Amino acid sequence: MRNVKLLPFIITVLSVTFFLFSCDKGRLVSDGGEEQPEAEVNNIENSVTLPETRLSLTEEQMRNISPGNEFSFRLFKTVHDKAESGIVLSPLSVEFALGMVCNYVDCGEELCQMLGLEGKDIGVVNNYFQTLIGDLTGGDAAGLRLANAVMKDIRGFPFKEDFIGTLKDYYNAEYQTIEALPLADLPVGERPEDLWVKEKTDGMIDSAPWPILPAEASIFNAICFNGEWVHKFLEDATGDYEFIKDDKTFIPVKMMWQTCDSTYFYKGQGFTSISLPMSDGAYLLSILLPDEGKDLKTVLSGLNSESWEGLRSGMSYKKVTMGIPRFRAVYSEEELFNLLDEDFRKAFSEENSRMLKGDPETYVINGIAQKAAIEIDENGAKAAAVTQVIIVGSPLHDDPDKIEVFVANHPFVYTISETGSGLVLFLGTYEG
Repeated sequence: MRNVKLLPFIITVLSVTFFLFSCDKGRLVSDGGEEQPEAEVNNIENSVTLPETRLSLTEEQMRNISPGNEFSFRLFKTVHDKAESGIVLSPLSVEFALGMVCNYVDCGEELCQMLGLEGKDIGVVNNYFQTLIGDLTGGDAAGLRLANAVMKDIRGFPFKEDFIGTLKDYYNAEYQTIEALPLADLPVGERPEDLWVKEKTDGMIDSAPWPILPAEASIFNAICFNGEWVHKFLEDATGDYEFIKDDKTFIPVKMMWQTCDSTYFYKGQGFTSISLPMSDGAYLLSILLPDEGKDLKTVLSGLNSESWEGLRSGMSYKKVTMGIPRFRAVYSEEELFNLLDEDFRKAFSEENSRMLKGDPETYVINGIAQKAAIEIDENGAKAAAVTQVIIVGSPLHDDPDKIEVFVANHPFVYTISETGSGLVLFLGTYEG
């Protein structure tokens, strides 16, 4: 083992000294918002009770959360397998975009099967996503924005009124007819689709995955998250630290430090995890740090809806001294369509006679792409993603008093999820 430098330990000591200011010692916010005294916290062991979900889904719709997460983990692992470095992705954004496009292409049954939704028609999908949009963005669900849009070049094929009406009613989608100029006349970053993406992602993403070209149309979903830590990190405690990459080389990172009396803590399945509440506890950022001798592929191979629920139900309250890298990451994936389940892709095949709902010509999905970005600092986490679907005319148990130490100094998996339901919004890997 390489000797640890003195500076990180000094920083850790400082973080412990200042910990009273970064995390209310011995107190925990209950479901009702009241503070529990220190004695109650100390008596808690392996008995974390997460707050009730803020989602108003019916009992039947709630059963869609777990299989929806299963799709998220499956898609993420598929993308990660082909990537060369750390990635960030919002499978939920892909789901919203596919829900919209399946109102145009007759593939409701295949979509339900791929996402694990109970039912066989697009009406089930529309009702589910309509409720999610209202719950995730309305009321006290501060920090999350969702936006949907259909943009069509003026020379492109006309959309049926009932299709546009359905997207407006269920997805709050905007409908814009634009003039798609050549790239030489209107470069990337200045096009109507780029301006829409910038606005809906608070500038975290500066352009659409693809420019809309003449005679094309695109369906967009944008998701933007901005959550503050319930217990913020102190900027004065942030310092240089060595991050160990998978190839055993070392690189410097800015490591944020704090000690907190009552952190959601989990150990098992080949990793150690902490989950940090944001936005008054409505969302969690979870870091899954592989154990010694394990790597990201080992953790990801075992990550599914069942193991995710095992993590959530197996968390305990621990006093943790934690170090987390401060970082920003961006990722773009242009081949999402080819990474979806095979049965679903067949619904868009050239030979599929159910391609359109009554349109005189055949138009197909020319591609599905996503851009995503995340930024983690002392105040909280910001994340955004935009998914674009191009449509073209074509033939085609420990000591409860022990202070745990959690230093994310080697590649890890992270998630952002809705606290009560466990609905996964973002997935990522950080590899330095």
